[in-house]
Amino acid sequence: ENKNLHLVLAGGYDPQLPENREVYKELKTLVNKEGLEHKVTFMPSFSDDDKVALLTKCLAVVYTPSNEHFGIVPVEGMYFEKPIIAVNNGGPTES
Repeated sequence: ENKNLHLVLAGGYDPQLPENREVYKELKTLVNKEGLEHKVTFMPSFSDDDKVALLTKCLAVVYTPSNEHFGIVPVEGMYFEKPIIAVNNGGPTES
């Protein structure tokens, strides 16, 4: 167990979509239930400067949206020379 690891769940949140609100609530509840508040940060939206800081400091990029037509996030992660873990369909399979 690496006590220095911290998970940041960033972006991909649209408060207008009921499914997004439900998943966000479920994830927050799970993190609290497991006592991981100090190990997980939620960033539903962020600035370009925040994105650069996250991509600079992260160990890897995880990209989970399925059936995306392109998916710029994996390309941005590659630009910062980070390993990418992505779904095996849609745009990420081509980038």
